[in-house]
Amino acid sequence: MRFSASTGPAGQFLAGLSDTDRERGEIRMAEAALRLAQDDPRAVTAALAPVLDGSAPLFWPNGRALAYVLEAVARDALGDSGAADRALERALDLAEPDGLLLPFLLHPAPGLLERHARHRTAHAALVAEIRGMLAGSGGHGGAGGPPESRGVWGDRPPGASAAAA
Repeated sequence: MRFSASTGPAGQFLAGLSDTDRERGEIRMAEAALRLAQDDPRAVTAALAPVLDGSAPLFWPNGRALAYVLEAVARDALGDSGAADRALERALDLAEPDGLLLPFLLHPAPGLLERHARHRTAHAALVAEIRGMLAGSGGHGGAGGPPESRGVWGDRPPGASAAAA
């Protein structure tokens, strides 16, 4: 990908990185987020391909969930609802064990989540929690506590489900 002044400070930063740095998963996800903001879903999927296939190394273990959320949003924008649903389900698969909510809050897709909730999903409680947080209820009928206590960062005790949190 080529970056220029027209991509703003984020694009300028990415342009200044070495080729090796640009291949890191986190940088590819930053590029994907930039391309999503520029309404270029095809470039999003191209940037994410090495992250999703595992060839781009990730420092953050939960990063792949974020990549799948970005992929779901991009595929939905491309009109490929089947691929969007599969990517969202994979993101939920990766997020559920740790109660990770941050990827879904960074790149909210309420319409995609609503559509996904209508279909059978193994993650109905997590989808309801995310949708509640996006709607402002905190995902627990308005009960709260700090974001950390709600698993935003993925700090739910291993094995605790979204329904039990």
